[in-house]
Amino acid sequence: MEEVQPDAFKAFFKWVSSSIRATSASVNAQGNAAVTIPPPPVGIQIVP
Repeated sequence: MEEVQPDAFKAFFKWVSSSIRATSASVNAQGNAAVTIPPPPVGIQIVP
C-alpha cells in the first residue's frame, strides 16, 4: 500500500464503479449467467 500512487487508487475506484455497473446490467439482462468484468487497471493486483 505504501508504494501505490494516487493515480492508481483513482483508476482502481473507477474500475470498481464500472465493474459494478457492468455486473448490474449483466444480471438484469442474463439472470444467473456468469458475469464477466474487465481486468483491473495496470498497477493494481487483485489478491483473492
